[in-house]
Amino acid sequence: MTEKWIIITALMGTAALTLLLAMIAWRKRTTGLPAICLSICLTGVAVYSFGYGMEIFSSTLRTAMFWVRFQHWGIQVIAPAWLLFAMAVSGKEQLITKKLIIALSIIPIYLFLHAQTLGWLNLAHHNPQLVTSGTISVIAYDRNLFNYIAIGYYSVCLTISTILFMIMLYRSAPSFRKQAVIYLIGAMPPWIGAVLHNLSILPSSVDFTPLAMGIGGLIFSFGFLRYGVLDIIPVARDAIFENMSVGVLILDREDRVIDFNPALMGIFNEICSSAVGSSVFDIFTNQPKLLELMKVENPKRTALQVDEGRVASFYNVSLSPMFDRHQRPIGKLISFYEYTKEKRLIDELEKRAALDGLTGI
Repeated sequence: MTEKWIIITALMGTAALTLLLAMIAWRKRTTGLPAICLSICLTGVAVYSFGYGMEIFSSTLRTAMFWVRFQHWGIQVIAPAWLLFAMAVSGKEQLITKKLIIALSIIPIYLFLHAQTLGWLNLAHHNPQLVTSGTISVIAYDRNLFNYIAIGYYSVCLTISTILFMIMLYRSAPSFRKQAVIYLIGAMPPWIGAVLHNLSILPSSVDFTPLAMGIGGLIFSFGFLRYGVLDIIPVARDAIFENMSVGVLILDREDRVIDFNPALMGIFNEICSSAVGSSVFDIFTNQPKLLELMKVENPKRTALQVDEGRVASFYNVSLSPMFDRHQRPIGKLISFYEYTKEKRLIDELEKRAALDGLTGI
């Protein structure tokens, strides 16, 4: 197989993979804006990869220009959608307004409209020509203001997104560090691909950016399968959740552990970082009252005795369903409030009330 067909096959594989991931993310859209933005971004990557593969496959300048115009249907949504995804997943969703979306759309619309003049006014691609290097033919053109605006916009969106992921990694709870690492690592390949192409570091004329985005897609596919990264979005949090004295356990719709705070780790020995992604029914096999609470249609508070230390501890356990913005269920929040001291005091008072102080009868 020649170099040309290897690259085309890789690009088509990237298109298929990212489109599949986009469909998975879209199915998770009930979790909120992050899944929607990620789905749009991955769809853009799929269009970009497929169009670029067809550009390399083309044998005439006219056909190649058609596929370049086609690519920009995907290229121009990738950067803004990725930035919005980073904002939403890192706890900045309140900053995403219609005005921000419109502002982020101005440059992509400008770039898209200019790119569509290829083969006519050539506003974006001055002096287009089909250049052959070995067995590969791609469109080459003179760089102009259009290209520098595109590079600058892409770089700004990637930079802000990467900074948000780094802050998210720093502020996330230990149980969500692995998910945060996936977001950060997944953002790196597009950076590398863009730098290699724009600085012409590689001797080949092929743009490896869509393939780099495909690598990022593979990283996200691992996150989908291993950690369910979009089941409930692990937003960056401050010390409030971490320092709560009340144990908190967060589950998704399938009753899998999504998050918990350090206080819960002090209550149950079964809870550790590896518990994330596991079913609550597999973890708390020795807590039948807790599991029974999961099965009740309209759960209320229940008392729970934990005997994992030398002395038994007592907790009031309450379960609250969690809903998305459309009031669709996305998971459960379970809180554990310890009342061991109160329990012992009540037991002592009951004992004293029932016994005669002099005779002990």
